[in-house]
Amino acid sequence: MLRGLHVGLGKSLCAAPILTLSLIAILGELYAVAGIYCTPMMLLAPIYVVALVFFLVRRGYQSDEEDGSGKLPIPCIALFFVVGVGVGWWVFLRSIQIPSATIGQTDAIHHYNAIRSILDTGRYTSIKANAYATFAGTASAFYPSLWHECCALSVSLFDIYVATSANLVNFMFAFEVFPLAMLLLLSEVFRNNKKILPFAACAVLAFQSYPWGMLYWGPIWPNLAGFATMPIGAWLFMKAVEAFRSGKQPLLFTLAFLLSCASLFLLHSNALFTCVYFLVPWCVHEIWSGGTRGIGSQDISRQGKHLRRSGSEGHGIGRAAASVLFILFVILILVALYNLPLLKGIVTFYWGLEVDPATELVNILTLDYVGDFYPTTMQLILAVFVAAGYILALRNRDLRWTAVSYTIAVMVCFGDAVLPAPWKNYFAGFWYTDPFRVASMASIFAMPLVAYALASLFGCLRKKLFHQDKMSQPSMASKACALLFIMAFIALNHVSSFMLPAIGEVDTPFGKYRETCRRLYDLENQSLTASERVFIDKAKETVGDSVVLSYPGNGTAAAYGLDGINTLYREAGGATYDETNENDTLAYDQMVIASGADEVATDATVRAAMQDVGAKYVLILSMSDADYEYERFSPESTYAGLLAVNEETPGYRLVMEEGGMKLLEITAVEE
Repeated sequence: MLRGLHVGLGKSLCAAPILTLSLIAILGELYAVAGIYCTPMMLLAPIYVVALVFFLVRRGYQSDEEDGSGKLPIPCIALFFVVGVGVGWWVFLRSIQIPSATIGQTDAIHHYNAIRSILDTGRYTSIKANAYATFAGTASAFYPSLWHECCALSVSLFDIYVATSANLVNFMFAFEVFPLAMLLLLSEVFRNNKKILPFAACAVLAFQSYPWGMLYWGPIWPNLAGFATMPIGAWLFMKAVEAFRSGKQPLLFTLAFLLSCASLFLLHSNALFTCVYFLVPWCVHEIWSGGTRGIGSQDISRQGKHLRRSGSEGHGIGRAAASVLFILFVILILVALYNLPLLKGIVTFYWGLEVDPATELVNILTLDYVGDFYPTTMQLILAVFVAAGYILALRNRDLRWTAVSYTIAVMVCFGDAVLPAPWKNYFAGFWYTDPFRVASMASIFAMPLVAYALASLFGCLRKKLFHQDKMSQPSMASKACALLFIMAFIALNHVSSFMLPAIGEVDTPFGKYRETCRRLYDLENQSLTASERVFIDKAKETVGDSVVLSYPGNGTAAAYGLDGINTLYREAGGATYDETNENDTLAYDQMVIASGADEVATDATVRAAMQDVGAKYVLILSMSDADYEYERFSPESTYAGLLAVNEETPGYRLVMEEGGMKLLEITAVEE
């Protein structure tokens, strides 16, 4: 489709993911509304047909991209791709040991189960999405599920485990999509000085908060994907504005931007707000400068000076007024969205972090944005380049807006860390007041500053070593030196923790990251042990698709998603029932069964609940130290009846037993 808009091949490759995701989301919703079981071919085939037709229809039109003026250098694309995949493999994949490694945190339970639910129902939708979609009487609500749909597609297409699909999709978004998306965005930010772009390869994976932190914090994988595609949405907005100015296909670029908004919202809504916060200073800059932007462009610089000399004071006042009105308009829109019922559960969410202002200021200056919230490490070397880039950007009229964007992001971080509710929510409500999410936003906004600082530093070195000024074409020797400079910075920034004879162990940011990843993805620290997984596989041969009861606190909350066994309890939470929601009959049945399963032989209410959900078996596993994450959200008092069930309980029959693990058949419930 982008080639149909005559966007260059390189930029089309970088921008393609967000439009593809948007079309997948739209088609999935249409199939779900029509009640049609959706297969991968039904999703992907129409997308390729539409793209091909659009390309064939539009190929006769002319565009500046095709004459080379807007092309993205292929070597630069290759550099970003190799850096992304290489660093991702070296730091992340080597830390999780195997492709199907799982992480035993509560949010991961939902993600694994939601993927399985899409596979079982064939419903690729965010409108009535939850892990219990296979049951009737479920109270469904909107939940951004485009990331889960990507995982479900990968399971269907490649016949892989659900856990493998999650790791594969995360790797793709974090280390392939995001670096190329940032390259695309920065090609517009530094549109008249492409010499800066290679140095941005140092920046895109340099910050521990993003994308690295989102791979294990929560984990909030849909947010990881949303932030990975956010730069593409920002680039499309810039191109749409440019298209309106030039009159070249403005409506088509606007349509492409609106499609990208759908993708951002359905990956995670705060990715869209992050895009807005990044673009607002750019819009003000465009209004103020009248569209004369560029870096390193003497012609544009002279044009801007001429406008300032020749323009009347009235024009300056008019632009200032337009800028103020635009800012007020954006604030008004944000206030309206903040009060939108659809977002109420997000913007009113409260994390308990409150630190003193001085501590948070140090955290921001050292890039340890969430220092008092999660054990991260200061990035002092990188912080120097952020500060240098910030100062350089403030001195550059055409780049000043990037410094303002970063200022806004760190103000959100600061307010989120030091203010009490509801002020905390006013600052960071669109991000659940989650320190890790706002830290990720700040990290992304700092990346152009790091790229600018590194390029400026190398420019000084090049002048000293090769006697070349910034306007001259670089020699082969200087290009080789630049590549070595980039590789050296990446290696230094991602170095593991090490030992010094006189000091001992020296912790580094990515040394600590590897340690955290190994601990969370440790094969010996999983909620379901290897023997339990084997027992569950054997039990599946007996139970088939029948509904199985099991206490979620022993690790089986994720058994549906990871192992495909049709469990009734798929969340690490209490089996609670909200009496105000009469349509949620499943939650009522869950509550009755959890508290009274041991009395099924004598209690008609319990039997009726089991009949409603179709329960046939009970799975009993042992508790382990790794189950603490599940157990603390699944109070034993809530599941007293289910936990009391054993082979001696009336109404149950032992079917299988192995090493303390048991499978019981429910005999008290009639067919």
